[in-house]
Amino acid sequence: RVLFRSGPFTPSQAMLFINAARPTSTQFLTDLQSSLHAAFPQILTHQPQYPSKHFFTKFTQLHFRLPQSATVHGFAGFFHTWLYKDIYVSTYPPTLTPNLSSWFPIFFPLRTPLHVAANTDLTVNFWRNVDAVKVWYEWSIAHPSTTPIQNCQGHASSMTLC
Repeated sequence: RVLFRSGPFTPSQAMLFINAARPTSTQFLTDLQSSLHAAFPQILTHQPQYPSKHFFTKFTQLHFRLPQSATVHGFAGFFHTWLYKDIYVSTYPPTLTPNLSSWFPIFFPLRTPLHVAANTDLTVNFWRNVDAVKVWYEWSIAHPSTTPIQNCQGHASSMTLC
């Protein structure tokens, strides 16, 4: 079983410097410990098994209420996977696997940072798509404003299927 979570994210100054050199439609793995999570992460997907290739296609819309104003630069993604019974690997801070050095949270950047006022609702759409050779993520903001879908058809970033 695998549980994915995501939440709005305001990176540290060091990460802003690193992000400036990256394409904004490419998600990437990074250590997010010195950054601010603008709202509590929510469940994005849950994968109990892998019955078929179509299982990889998902759509989720997440709704957040930001308690403080924040400039959201993207969304942090975490996973918690059960290997066997109560044995797991997790990048999610409350259940983070101790001394985990080979797995990191994922960051889905926004093309343009979005300022969100305190007590405002923020809605984001996530898609996980698949074709004959690859799997990829797409994302966009639906509220308080709308943004174009990023990484359409996996043009900037995808993972090859085995």
